[in-house]
Amino acid sequence: MKIKQNLFLKVLAFLLAVILFALMGVMVYYQAANFDVLWDDYGITYGYNNRRMCWQAYQDIQELLNRYGLSNPDAYARGRIQKLESAYAADNTNLRWEVRCDGEFLYGNAVFDPMSGLDTIGYSVTVAVEERKLPAELVLWLDPELPVSDDYRTQSMILKAARTHRAEMAAVTVGWALLGILCTVFLCVACGHKKGKEGIYLNWFHRLPGDLLLAVWFLVGALQCVALVDLSDFRIRITFEEEMVLTALCAAGLAALAASLVVTFVARCKGRTVLRNTVIGWMLSRLWKLFKWLWRMCRAAVAAVPLIWKTALMSGVYLLYSLILCANIRWVGAFWVVVWLILTAQTAAYICWWAYHWKKVRKGTHEIIRGNVGYQINSGRMPSDLKNHANELNNLGQAIGVAVEERIKSERFKAELITNVSHDLKTPLTSIISYVDLLKKEDIENPQAREYIEVLDRKSQRLKKLTEDLVEASKAATGAMSVSR
Repeated sequence: MKIKQNLFLKVLAFLLAVILFALMGVMVYYQAANFDVLWDDYGITYGYNNRRMCWQAYQDIQELLNRYGLSNPDAYARGRIQKLESAYAADNTNLRWEVRCDGEFLYGNAVFDPMSGLDTIGYSVTVAVEERKLPAELVLWLDPELPVSDDYRTQSMILKAARTHRAEMAAVTVGWALLGILCTVFLCVACGHKKGKEGIYLNWFHRLPGDLLLAVWFLVGALQCVALVDLSDFRIRITFEEEMVLTALCAAGLAALAASLVVTFVARCKGRTVLRNTVIGWMLSRLWKLFKWLWRMCRAAVAAVPLIWKTALMSGVYLLYSLILCANIRWVGAFWVVVWLILTAQTAAYICWWAYHWKKVRKGTHEIIRGNVGYQINSGRMPSDLKNHANELNNLGQAIGVAVEERIKSERFKAELITNVSHDLKTPLTSIISYVDLLKKEDIENPQAREYIEVLDRKSQRLKKLTEDLVEASKAATGAMSVSR
């Protein structure tokens, strides 16, 4: 249980899971990049990084051709031409290139033989020939023997090593994946536990609306997936190290999203808030509360039906009888008129009786509000509804009286305590002050001793003043002090 509640281990497990899954993603991406057609056959044969280097070679050779076309190159241009010619000479690179214009060889470090069966890449370029700019074709290919030790040869060796150790790399990838899964399992087991908290505890992250978090996760994850897919098109503009860093960051972001999604889902399942802690769940809960409120109102109305029904029934019967009597006043006898008079008198008497007792309830409520909590309403011979209301008011007054009595008792105990403590302090303090006065009257020659006596005198007088202030504060708190301007 202590391991589940250790926050440091949880954070460490989450970071390890993200790092392990990121490394797994980088390994998967690296192996897929090596065995994918990233630059046609050159990506498979010589390494996926060759596409980037051939693109850079095309840009450099294009610059070289532009500087060849300068009529009067300056010193920088001549130096740049010499540097590029040296860099792309046949003795310094495994890249072979030539520029053709109308099928004729113009520039290059080798002549391509179409019968060799080698794959090439062609670019359209513009060259200056006899003060004219003519369209030409730049053809790039790699020497299959790779005789020169350069980046192309290094990439080829990396790819061959990856192919040779394919099984080992796959095992390492699976191992990292398994370790990341173990860290995630530990997080799922430990989530919802906190030191000092009993049961399942959900922190602020697990209490966020789940559907909104899921939407944010989906959006961020989709953006990272798109960035990871588009990284292959962006590869020709960045270095190998930058590419691996971007891949690791994308993989780490996806791993963090996936791990947090799994952990918070498990925590919400433990706390049974998967559906409740969502916007949709919140709306459903509000609808449920509204339904419960309507249900309670209906139940209250049904509970009040006896009184309402009797009142409505009696009023309806009285009204109907009065209408019938008025409509047939010429044909009814004196008996029915007497009955109507009796019913009217009884109704008026009942209303007056009810109003009289209602006035008693209002008077009792007024007395309790004014502070007379001991006032009791005489609920005898009251109508049932008014009697229940009066009894509730009587119980409320008693409860208030008990609370006030307890408060007064507490204040009285506090005042007595302060008085007793002050009295107990005064007796030894008076003795101290008296003995200090006696010491001051003695002829003491030691100046340091006289200084000590002065200190005792000041401190004892201050303690006396504090004791008197304490008594005054106690009197002020209890209202026993008279105040005059």
